[in-house]
Amino acid sequence: MQMTQKKIGAGQFFSILLLCRLLVNLTFNSNDSSLSSCDKIISDILTVAFIFVMSIPVFIYMKKGWDFSDCIRSISPKLNKAVCFFYSLYFIILASITVTRFQLFTTSTLVSEGNVTNVLYIALLVLSALYGAYLGFQAIGRAAFIFAIVVISAIFFLFLTSAKNFDFVNITPFFYNGTKNILQNAVKNAASTTEIAMLTMFHSRVSGNKVKGQAITILIFLILELLLSVPSCLVLGDLAPKLFFPEYVLATMASLDMLKSLDAFINACWVLAATIKTAFMIILSHFCIGNVFKIKKNLPWLVGIALVVFSISLVFSKYISTFILIIGSFNFIIASFVFSVAIPLIVLIVHALKERKNKKEGLL
Repeated sequence: MQMTQKKIGAGQFFSILLLCRLLVNLTFNSNDSSLSSCDKIISDILTVAFIFVMSIPVFIYMKKGWDFSDCIRSISPKLNKAVCFFYSLYFIILASITVTRFQLFTTSTLVSEGNVTNVLYIALLVLSALYGAYLGFQAIGRAAFIFAIVVISAIFFLFLTSAKNFDFVNITPFFYNGTKNILQNAVKNAASTTEIAMLTMFHSRVSGNKVKGQAITILIFLILELLLSVPSCLVLGDLAPKLFFPEYVLATMASLDMLKSLDAFINACWVLAATIKTAFMIILSHFCIGNVFKIKKNLPWLVGIALVVFSISLVFSKYISTFILIIGSFNFIIASFVFSVAIPLIVLIVHALKERKNKKEGLL
């Protein structure tokens, strides 16, 4: 698996990113419970707007054809190793959060919570992700492209089957409790956008028009987000922002001639998305470590990363209340912005200034 030589198609790569973004919204909803259902829709729209703004640095990288790691290396090889090391740790933490989110969903809605159940679900997901990581990012990309079609179809089914339960009495005035809570919730949701860091680190391994691909991905996510939040508003009303899993509640209520209950179908989609995201996080962590150390054999490193993810996920699952506080804390938001925006932007500016200086010296 020579990740430094192979490339992945834009359609496959952005299918991975779309699944990663949708998984956050589907498996754990940490919205502010003080939001009204209509304000939740506004918050979702603002979240996508913030995601677009946060993507500006990586848009510049892609437009100029600059590799993030190469830009850091041109500033300082030692700095590149340090930055890649911390990004590797960051992706491990994100993979652990992904596993814990899914474990929280499964033990809260599907089965009774217990220590044996926690370990089993975490182990199965990490093992599946490890196998996917071993197959490589191209295999993950091909699977993600197919799974993305399945997940998008599931969301459309969910919208259509929920339409018969729409009750427009549930519509509340916009900005019902002011704008502060809406903005705070949008910022918090945007901060969970790990895909920007993934794109920044890996975009040079992606073929095709990446700028267009990211813009289309954000647009598709906005449409899908509205297809989820509008039924939540019109069916569940003000109860929706207070639920951890409003989409699952909708799925259990939905029915169609062919499918009397969509919850099993939706659950399958969530399993696929969680496996894809965790596998790609392991690959990204391995990819970053490859910029720090000389890796001769990939499998031992992949297994080691997976074991760390498994261990951290077990700790998170044991202290769920602490886990919820961590992912909703101001420090987590700051860390997300640092890795997604601040570091790429600083490197971009320093590299551009160095390039300009080298050009001036060359003219002289």
